[in-house]
Amino acid sequence: MREDRWTAGGELMRTGNPPGWSRFVEDTKLVSDNQEAVETCRHTATRTGKDQRCTITVSGPETAPQPQQRRSD
Repeated sequence: MREDRWTAGGELMRTGNPPGWSRFVEDTKLVSDNQEAVETCRHTATRTGKDQRCTITVSGPETAPQPQQRRSD
């Protein structure tokens, strides 16, 4: 593998556990798409010391990310 460590690690996870990798990618997008709401909830939870319920937006299937094609070197 001639990749940087981050890319190589991702490739190992993707090939070692494809369903787990897909879930990781989807979960990362969900948090990224809702970064402002998540940060607000984290701030409130830290300030109050209590768990917080947050409202987020979940993309429908038509806007969900498409799987990336593997590079062939």
